[in-house]
Amino acid sequence: MAFQDKRLPYRWTVPVGGGFGRVFKIGKQPVNAQLGAYYNAIRPSDGPDWQLRAQVQLLFPK
Repeated sequence: MAFQDKRLPYRWTVPVGGGFGRVFKIGKQPVNAQLGAYYNAIRPSDGPDWQLRAQVQLLFPK
C-alpha cells in the first residue's frame, strides 16, 4: 500500500513496531543500548518493507 498526496513534494512512510532499551555498565562506563524493529504499513512503492534500528550511546554523567 502506498500513499502519495499529489499536493506534497514528498512521500509518506508510516512505521508500526516497537523496541526495547537498557542502560548498563561496561566496567565503569555507563552505556545506553536500544534496538527496535518496525514494519512500514504505509510506504512508497520503492520503499523498504521493514526497518531495524540499533543505537549505542556512551554516557558521561557529571
